[in-house]
Amino acid sequence: MRIKRSTVVAVVVGAISMAPTLLVSTMAAGRANTFNSSAESIGTGTFKIYPGATTGAAATGAPITLSNSVAAQFAFIKNSGTIDTASFAITVTWAGIKTTTLKYCPLNTTFSSATLCSDSTAPVLIGAGIADGSVVTVTVTMPSGSFLPISVKPSKSDIPTIGTSVSSTQIRAAKVTNS
Repeated sequence: MRIKRSTVVAVVVGAISMAPTLLVSTMAAGRANTFNSSAESIGTGTFKIYPGATTGAAATGAPITLSNSVAAQFAFIKNSGTIDTASFAITVTWAGIKTTTLKYCPLNTTFSSATLCSDSTAPVLIGAGIADGSVVTVTVTMPSGSFLPISVKPSKSDIPTIGTSVSSTQIRAAKVTNS
């Protein structure tokens, strides 16, 4: 009889502890069905942001190294993935303790000079006085297949290296659902 009582008690305690969870799950499913009047597609894709010396550069999986100069140097950040990105990070490193200025022109344009983009606009300053190894987040929506021209100007003659990274939280702009 003792075994039966403990079994019954265990079943009752388990049912009571699971009931709120089941109720919340059921209510959440009901809300999703009730308030979501438009269909959401779910699919797969890739996000691949990388630096290149030219607009046609292939992804190497490694940072790029620019030339040893105090003059502005130019590179491109490319999105060859199948998913648009809402932002990405650029890391600039070099030998020695110096700072650099980082700028960009509009998507799919180039620099005409250090102070002018090919669409006759001024470059956007991402950061001035960026220290070695700093990570700078660039909030520019980059559609798949696009590129962003960047300019790096070290404060002293040096060889900058440009790396990029993108996380899954940066692959699309924030979207409100079920409201």
